[in-house]
This record gives sequence, C-alpha cells and structure tokens, in this order.
Amino acid sequence: MKKTIITLFLFFVTISIFANGIIRGTVIDASSGEPIINVNVIVEGTSIGATTDFDGIYSLKIKEGTYTITVTSLGYASVKIENVIVVKDDVKSLGILLDPSELQLDEVVITSSGSTKRTATALLTMQKKSTKLLDGISSESISKNGDSDVASALKRVTGISVEGGKYVYVRGLSDRYTKTTFNGVAIPGLDPDKNTVQMDLFPTNLIDNLVVYKTFSPDLPGDFTGGLVDITTKDFPRRKTFVVSLGYGLTSNMNFNKDFVLYKQGGLDWLGFGNNSRKLGFNANTVIPDESLNDPNLTNLTNSFSKELGVTKGANSFLDQNFSVSFGNQYEKEKVVLGLNLALNYANTYKYYDDVIQGVFFKDTDVSQNNLDKREITRGSLGENNVIWSGLIGGSMKFEKSKYAVSLFHSQNGTGQAADYISQNFDETNATLYKDAIQYSQKSVTNLIVKGNHRFNENKLKIDWKLSPTYSSILEPDVRSTRLSFDSDTNTFELQLGDGAGIDRYYRTLNEINMASKIDVTYKFEFLSDANSKLKFGLANTYKTRDYEILAYRINKTSDFNNFTEDPNTILLDANIWNATSQSGVYIQGFQDLNNQYKSTSNNIAGYVMNEVKVTDKLKTAYGVRLENATIDYEGYFNSQVFNKRVHNELVVLPSLNFIYALTDNANLRISYSKTVARPSFKEKSNAHIFDPISQNLFIGNLNLKETNIENIDLRWENFFKSSEMISISGFYKKFINPIEIVPFQLSPNNIQPKNAGSATVYGGEFEIKKLLSKEEAKLNFSIGANFTYIVSTVDTKKVTVNTSGKTEYELRQENARDTEIIDQYRTMQGQSPYIVNGSLNLYNENFDANLSYNVQGEKLAIVGSGIVPDVFEGSYYSLNFKTSYKFGTDSKYKLSFSVKNLLDDNFEQYFDSYKSSQEIYRSYSKKRSFSLSFNYTIY
Repeated sequence: MKKTIITLFLFFVTISIFANGIIRGTVIDASSGEPIINVNVIVEGTSIGATTDFDGIYSLKIKEGTYTITVTSLGYASVKIENVIVVKDDVKSLGILLDPSELQLDEVVITSSGSTKRTATALLTMQKKSTKLLDGISSESISKNGDSDVASALKRVTGISVEGGKYVYVRGLSDRYTKTTFNGVAIPGLDPDKNTVQMDLFPTNLIDNLVVYKTFSPDLPGDFTGGLVDITTKDFPRRKTFVVSLGYGLTSNMNFNKDFVLYKQGGLDWLGFGNNSRKLGFNANTVIPDESLNDPNLTNLTNSFSKELGVTKGANSFLDQNFSVSFGNQYEKEKVVLGLNLALNYANTYKYYDDVIQGVFFKDTDVSQNNLDKREITRGSLGENNVIWSGLIGGSMKFEKSKYAVSLFHSQNGTGQAADYISQNFDETNATLYKDAIQYSQKSVTNLIVKGNHRFNENKLKIDWKLSPTYSSILEPDVRSTRLSFDSDTNTFELQLGDGAGIDRYYRTLNEINMASKIDVTYKFEFLSDANSKLKFGLANTYKTRDYEILAYRINKTSDFNNFTEDPNTILLDANIWNATSQSGVYIQGFQDLNNQYKSTSNNIAGYVMNEVKVTDKLKTAYGVRLENATIDYEGYFNSQVFNKRVHNELVVLPSLNFIYALTDNANLRISYSKTVARPSFKEKSNAHIFDPISQNLFIGNLNLKETNIENIDLRWENFFKSSEMISISGFYKKFINPIEIVPFQLSPNNIQPKNAGSATVYGGEFEIKKLLSKEEAKLNFSIGANFTYIVSTVDTKKVTVNTSGKTEYELRQENARDTEIIDQYRTMQGQSPYIVNGSLNLYNENFDANLSYNVQGEKLAIVGSGIVPDVFEGSYYSLNFKTSYKFGTDSKYKLSFSVKNLLDDNFEQYFDSYKSSQEIYRSYSKKRSFSLSFNYTIY
C-alpha cells in the first residue's frame, strides 16, 4: 500500500511537471543593444517571477494558459506584455526590448506577438548601436528565408559574394582579405591556405547569428580588410530541438550521365577516408635502383603501384545526397544551467563537365599584330565526386557569475577527380597529347574550443577567455598524370618526352597544428559624463606549425619498348613491366625535388587596448590600438641547398578610430579609420612547386613575399525602420602597400607565383534596402532585400617590380605594347570585382516560405599578365536561385523544400584579354542548372 501511494504521488508529480510550459527570452537595452542584468520578469496574478542573468536571459516555468507579463528594471520604462500563451511541454520565446526611462516615461503595453517580432530586431538593434560598422543575420531571419547552410544565408549581406557555394568574399576583395571566426576564434578550414572557412560546413539550425564586421577595431584580428565573418552557435538552445533532414539533388547533364568519368573508388571513399586504399606501397625512404643495375627489386617496386592510370568512363554518378541530424537543449538545475548541442551533416555530390576548354595564347612577337597567337588548346571532360561530412558536439554550463563552454568540431572531406583531355600544340612541337589525370584529396580539420565568461560587480567587469587547438591535414595519395603523344600518320601512341609526354605520380602530405588563445577584459566606468564608458584590453596568440612533403615518381621505359595504346590502363600490365630477364618494358623512377619538403612555423602575438565612450547624447566613439608581431620560420631547401631561416618578422601598429552620430533615434552617421594587414600563407611563403594535373597549373611559392599593409576609411549613413527594415548608403576607401597578386611566368602562363604589387587603392560605395511590402499582420508576408556595391581599384604598375633587374610591370607592358596601344600606368587589382549585386524576394508566413535570390559579381582580373602573356579575366557569373518550403502535419513538424540553382544556366569562363584582340579562352566549362528536394522532420 505504501509503495502504491508513493508510486501514485510520483506519477501525479510527473504529470504536473510535464503539464508545465516555459517562457524564456532575453531582455535587451533598446538604446545600446546589450543584454540587461537583474531585470524583474513577473507573471501577473501569480507568485511566479524571475530575474535576468548576466546574459540578460530569464526563464519562467508555468502551467499552460494565457498570461500577462510585467518587466521592470531600475532606469528603464516598464513593459507589460499581454496575451502570452503557454502550451504544456513547450517553450514560448519572448524577447523584450527596454527603453531607458529618460526616453520612455510611460509603461509600454504590447501583445505577445509584438514582442516576438521584437525578438527578430535584437540583432538589428546591435547593428544600429554598435560602434563597429557591421551587418548581421539572426537565426529568425535564416529560418524565414529557408537557408540550410551559412553560405546560403550570407549571400543576402551587402557586399558579400560566395564563390563556389563555399568561400566568402567581402566587397569583391579576394579571400586573403576576408577572415572567418567561429565563436570568436579563428580556425583553419579544409583548405588551411585560405583565410576563410568553407561556409557550407555549418548547418543553420545551430546558428544563433552571423555577423559581418566591415571595419576593424582593436579587439578583432588585424589580418582582414574586406570583412570578418563571425559564426556564433547557440550555447544554450531556447528550446529542445531534434531535427532530421534528408535531401536529394540532380544537376542537368551531371547525374546519371553514361559518359561520366572518374576512377575506381576505395572502400571508404563514401566516408571521405580514401587515403589508405591509395597509399604508397613501400617505405618513402626506399632507394629505387636504376634500370641499368639490372636489379630484380625494380620489378617488385614497379608492381607495387596501382595499374590504373586512366579515367573510368561510364562511372557511377548517382543523385546528389545530403543528410543531417541535430539536437539541442538546455537543462535548468538549482544553481546551474546546462546546454547541449549535437549536429551531424553528410553530403555526397557529383559534378561532370563535358565541355572543358583550356587555352594558352601569347601576344604576337610582331607588335603590329593585335590578335593573340594560339599556342595550345586542350579540350575534354572532367568528373568529380565530393564527399563531405562534419560533426559538432558542444556543452555549456552557466553559473550565477560565470559561463563555461566547450565544443568539438570535425570535418572530413574526400574528393575524387578525373580528367580526360586531348591537347593540341600549335607552337614548337605541334604535338597532340592524350592526357589522363586522376587524383584523390582527403582533407580533415578537427577543432576544439574551450571558453569561459566571468562577470563581476553587476557586469561592470567582464573577463572572457578562449583556448582553441586545431589539427588539419591534406593527404593526396597517388596523384596520376599520364600524357601520351599521338601520331596521326601512323595512328600510334608514344612516350615522347620532347612533346611534353610523361607518366608522373605524386604523393602529397600536409599536416598542420594550430593553437589559438585569447583573453579579453572589459571594464565599465564613468568618463566624460558617460556612466557606461568601456575600457577593453586583451592579449591573443596564434601559433601554427606545418609539415609539407611531396614524393614524386615517374614511369619510364626502355628504348626498345613502345607498346602504348589509347588506354593508359594497359601501360602497367604485367607483360609490359620491366624485368631482369627481358630487360625491356616500363619501370618506376624516383625524382624527388627537395624544394617540395618544408616545415614552417608561425607565431602571431597580439595585444590591444581600446575605449568606447559616449561623448554627447548623440555622439559615441571607440578608439584604440592593436599591436601584432608575426613571425614565420622556414626549414626546407632552396636551390637544393638546406635553407633554415626566419623569413618573416613584422611588428605592426594597428590604430582604429570609430565615430557614430545619432541623427535621429533611428538614423546614424558613421565614420571610421583603421590600419590592417594581410599576410602570405604558408604555401605562398615557401619554395614549393605544386602541380595540379586537373587545371594543368604549376604553383611556385615565393620566399620573398612581404605582408600587405592597408589603410581603411569608411563612411555610412543608415536608417532603421519598423521590424527589420532598413536603408543604408556607405562609402569606403582602402590603400594597399605591397598587395599580393598571382602572376604567370613570362613564357609559361600555366606557371603561376604570388608576388607583391607595389601599391594599390580600392574605393567605392554600397547601397542596401530591406523592406516589408505587406502589413505585419498579413496572413502572407512579402518582403524584398537588395544591395549593390560598386568598387574602383587601381594598381600603379610603375611601382610593381617584375624581375631581379628592377624592371617594372609598366616597362614590360610598354615593351610588348601593340602599335597605337597606349599603356595606362594604372590597372585593376587582381581578384577585385568592380561590382556586386544581391537581391531577394521573399514570401512567407508561419508554415510557408518562398525565396527568389539574384547574385552577380562583375568581371575581375584573375591572373596578371606578364610580358607576352596577356591578362586573364574571369567573366561575370549571373546566379538566379529559387527555394520554397512548406511545413505541415501536427505542430508543423514536417517540412518539404524544393530549390533550383543557376536558373539562368550561366557558365564559368576565364579568358585572355589584349588590346584590340578577340577574347580567347583560358579556361571554361558549363555549370548547368541543378534541382534539389529535401525533407525535414522536427521530432521536438
């Protein structure tokens, strides 16, 4: 009986608990955009209430029903929120904005739906009140637009363009001038030589907000000038969420194509772990005997290599697939709040281009001839299978005055590529080459972030710290490039080295360790009649080390052997391999280049101090300085000699001055000045020679590269309206000293190298508008967003030195000028687009959304010409995309989404451009139109 009573008691207690709902939200200062501590949030007519913590967050557990909430805090006008509906086992999100009492004397009475709309404006409030010039996207905006990953969401930000659906460019500036941070910490991506992280790795359902900083302040890293993108995940999800998603995609002429080319895949390729099935079959230090020694071991070593040298035609190219699952929740205990986030994403995609064209054109040696001289044309097909998955696990703990969080992120990527080309030379050899190139790249990055936030004395003193180790690797096992000469007279294939024929195999290994740490201290004090002036100072350190190695092998033949066919996969048949008895056939040779082995270590130590103060009721300023000392130590070879030297050691002083003047309550005028830097990557600051058999480019590092110093001036007028509406006009000016550009060698346009380009300037303007065209209470909302960025860039070619003799780019262009051609002293900056256009039309309500987005980036200089090699430009790419989603079922738990990308069916094209000459193809292919269908199930 006693047990029965206890059981019934626990049962009814459990029922009572689960009958409760939760009201949860953040209280924000409407004048500053910052959270407010110690705000009283009371449920009228009950004894239930809560006080906001140091993040401005409150939480109320209450039975289901309809309530009125009263919000009060000393120095702020009170707010009463009516008709707050609480549903059992659910969380009601209720964000609240409080106006200082001197701005609002009477109590503000709003409805629950009005308060929900105010939640979406919290990020806009931060944008409006921040001394930094920034743009942001809230989680609510992401949800409204139906964006599935960060890359898709960022396309809506003014001045943003997304290359290849992955990498972010701000204001048309190339990757080196844009930086990405993850929860405030810079982490390397799958390509550690890029300054930005691959944006399609991050699912939007775990994102709290995305902020793009367009002006520098001392508390940010100094190595950006276009913009810094900070991806912030939810430490404490507002509600329990468990979402599963499955999607399929189809691209015209790519999926289910019977002509698709790839090569045989390993057993774990579908997981991005393809290295083991392709790794070298013997120790890397093994000495390969010369064929003349008649050593039988040469046969064994040759046999240890895969016999596959050519592409596989008719390879599998199933539908593109993607899958994701995410879980988030917070748990309220007596003295601690716990947060948990879990996410897993997987994608497997196919690409096929059957119309790849690559050209080599020079200026004619006769300056009276304007048309470019055709040297080589390559045509063929390219197939690619890309597998990428990422996982995130994060946990957080919040106490009364402290918060701790830890997150572990891993991303794995495996990309198999195969190219089937025919190349015709029209210059020295007049040879026809049949080229097969196959390669596999396995990339991974593992990042751990441990951080803490501590608040003292009513939030007057804040201490925030972060530690973040990262390990990344790129393994490219057995990259194979086979080039055979074709004699059309005899209809035979030969290994004619003089024609450019050859059979090469490479094993490339990159391992990198990155350790980042930072601490920030913020103290509020009274200064110049501002009771909330902020003094902020801190230290940061980023230490990186990289090991890089290329093992290179070549297949050669005896002079009497010529048993080659159109199919490269017959070359290493047993009957064709050299042996000590026949002393005839093909065999392996090692041809290691010591320049391709190096170890680099960089260390960046930084410290800063800044002050933010309200000078008058309308004028606020933030000023300060950041010091960064960056070093790079290089251990490797130069001209086959041991080279061990500190190749970079720069101490820079980076000042920053920002003003914001409130023209009205909703309109601001901003002006800022700062200095920033852009540093060469490990790859650029090396002596490595890295050949890509797919693009047929040879990248050559440059140990003499200098870092780029930039001065920045920004001016902006902005006006904020109701909800998330706004309009802004901006202007900017940037001066570059020693910008880094990619330049070809004078007689080898496929050999490219980074070089400093003297000085350059970039200036332009931006316009942005966000407008809700329907009434807020409409059953179907209609909004538009549009932004336009116009940029002018100039490089002084008289200050660009192109060779050791001191000759300038201007002089070299003069020497190769055509008759009647006038050489301009200035040209555009490499990688800089002259304009960017983003536009979107949105239809949405609680269960439906449809979005039509348009993005275009103007023609840009891709490779700077040199001597008789003309400039290479990349044509404008016009992207029109459509996406629609519909939620249905009980509590709208199911969502079906359909999207179309590249509706205009635009192509990728780079071309040589010269005076009064027709444009000639450097590289082109068709991108095709793609369709996708996905299904989401929200379990919680």
